[in-house]
Amino acid sequence: MRSVTSLALAWITVVGLAVLNIVLLYTCSSIVNTTFKTHEDTTSSTKQVIQDVTKTLARNGNISGLVLKKPKVLLVIGIPTVYRAGGSYIFTTLSSLVSSASSEDRSRVKLVVQLSDFNISYHETVRDKIKEMFPKELSNEFILIHNVSAEKYPPLEHLKQNFGDSTVRVKWRAKQTLDTAFLMQYCQDMAEYYVHIEDDVITRPGYVREISEFINASGSSWSVLELSLVGAIGKVFRNSDLPKLVNLLTSFYEEQPVDYLFMYFKSITVQTNQYVRIPTVFKHIGAKSTLVNQTRSDGMDSLYFYMQPKRLKGDNPNATIETNLGVYQEHYIDKAYNKLNSDFFWGYTASSNNFFLIIFTVPQNVTKVVIDSGFIADENNLVNPLNISSNLKRRDYIIKWRLDYSNELVSKGASTTCEVFRHLQEYIEGPIQVEDVLKKTNGHVNCLRLSIVSQVNWIFIREIGVYVTS
Repeated sequence: MRSVTSLALAWITVVGLAVLNIVLLYTCSSIVNTTFKTHEDTTSSTKQVIQDVTKTLARNGNISGLVLKKPKVLLVIGIPTVYRAGGSYIFTTLSSLVSSASSEDRSRVKLVVQLSDFNISYHETVRDKIKEMFPKELSNEFILIHNVSAEKYPPLEHLKQNFGDSTVRVKWRAKQTLDTAFLMQYCQDMAEYYVHIEDDVITRPGYVREISEFINASGSSWSVLELSLVGAIGKVFRNSDLPKLVNLLTSFYEEQPVDYLFMYFKSITVQTNQYVRIPTVFKHIGAKSTLVNQTRSDGMDSLYFYMQPKRLKGDNPNATIETNLGVYQEHYIDKAYNKLNSDFFWGYTASSNNFFLIIFTVPQNVTKVVIDSGFIADENNLVNPLNISSNLKRRDYIIKWRLDYSNELVSKGASTTCEVFRHLQEYIEGPIQVEDVLKKTNGHVNCLRLSIVSQVNWIFIREIGVYVTS
């Protein structure tokens, strides 16, 4: 009798759990939009609370058995867009991202367009235009549309006026920070990595491969990778870090612009190095800002975007590299020597007293030295190879240089250096390429020193190639 009762109770329990699962599954599926074709944020506080709780439970694994999630892709690219006077760039941005992605790329990436404007009619205009231009990309969920309602935002009046910004600018940048936070919150379970861009950029064919290779080459000790040097554009984060980023942005949206908060995130996660891909993957094209009556210049964005990849393929044995030039931003000389780093050296206040010193960890039989100096641009450091003009010329190259070597390494306290140098070659306004170094040095080179004989202020070095033999 007892066993029959136990069996009955067991069946009642199983049936009860099954019914509960069905109810929960129906509830969750009605809340979570799994089509990602469009997403309408509810203005009902009750539904919003349920949705937030559901997402929290899903992140914590409490309903993993109830909702069958789609496999994560490699990248989700977040694109917040708002109305801007003077013209929209969002469709140019999407066209560039779509046309530059292969069919294989599209299986690894999702483009999430967040309609962040408070004007609902703008939402409808953009959504309808995207449906017209990219029906296939919407149907296969390569492009997803996410709406954010004005009710989700906190009051944006009477904010702190930091950095001497006007009331209008403070409100604009605070909303921009919240736009980013809401977009990250929406995207956090979609992919392995999140790439943040703006609605006024272009890219080039193969960008998915370039991003993937850069992530793999950057190792594991990073929190932020940079695919652009313009503001918040092209910043890469691990999706597992997005909840922390959302908390940071929503906590300090009033105090700091979003690009500053990205930098602070790098600091508080103890990332000591800057990981920048050169050439950059995204180029800013928006002359008209979303801030009313504000225009933006290209700056040096074109230079970074159109710059050629490193090509010398030198051996570049382990060495310490020193210079007494001032360094522009974080373009240190070791970045020109490091083959795995796509960055370059850019220095200023160059004069005849400046030098670059390469101190090899162990003596080397050097056969050749090549230094790629200068770049092609106009007087404003702007360059577009598709729009060549007579104003383009080679800039910031080393005018007159002298290369010396040393076989004698000396210790100075905790460091080592070379003191006695012998002459290798000197040249005026020519490419820095020294052949037959082994014959001139008889090998066992401890140091190479490039001295500046004559120069006007700036020096740009794309890369250094040192070739050796055993």
